[in-house]
Amino acid sequence: MTIQAIFSDIDGTLLNDEHRMSIRQANTINASISQGIAFVLTTARSPQGVYPIMNRYHIHCHMIAFNGALMLDQEGHVLYENGFTKEKAQEVCQFIEQQHFNLTYNIFTKDQWLVKDLSDERVKREESIVEAQAQLGDVSDLKDDDMVDKILCMCDPDDILDIENKLKDNFPELQIAKSSNILIEINNGGVSKATAIQTFCQSMHIDINHVMAIGDNYNDLTMLESVGYPVVMDNAPLAIKEQFRNHTSSNNDDGVAQAILSSRQ
Repeated sequence: MTIQAIFSDIDGTLLNDEHRMSIRQANTINASISQGIAFVLTTARSPQGVYPIMNRYHIHCHMIAFNGALMLDQEGHVLYENGFTKEKAQEVCQFIEQQHFNLTYNIFTKDQWLVKDLSDERVKREESIVEAQAQLGDVSDLKDDDMVDKILCMCDPDDILDIENKLKDNFPELQIAKSSNILIEINNGGVSKATAIQTFCQSMHIDINHVMAIGDNYNDLTMLESVGYPVVMDNAPLAIKEQFRNHTSSNNDDGVAQAILSSRQ
């Protein structure tokens, strides 16, 4: 199969457990780009959490951020955005506070990351991982016409399933999914990595059957299901690996590079 585009998740996929990748993997990606293959970083992260990766490894490519709510070209121009309103964000945040969930929530627009407590250890940990800084603020600090691309809930592993289910029950119109055993991502209805990939491929006249997607977690499922050549990381949960035939090595063993190189054979 001739691959025309590659969509790669970042955390648990492109980056190893130290949130870095090898020079070999970066070189493999850049070689693909130089050969005319579209490479798109496809992530739950904000753009501010992606740019340090692009700069460190000199990867010049498109980006799908916030699980598909925002798409940017190589120069950072907005190609597509599907967020929810400030009013809807207020509803979600009020519900979270009324339920007294054991979590801290983060509000993201395309260029803001707002939290109520900058000293929260969960926020500080996320800042160190994504190499971006949160700002002190709440949904009330947003402008009325601001679009909220994502609300991120940082939870305790023991509570996350109960919190996820209650959020889904109360906000069926929103897209809600775990991205790890401590993180819940809340996006506008209809937002998914798959929808963003389809939009990208249509605009670039790329056959979705000639597209590779690489991922490791539940928020990658729609992406993997939507393309002709899905590849699952070895570190993915067993339930995900059982759904797909194509596997690659783990995020600690250059799994993305291996997937790209294997597709050429």
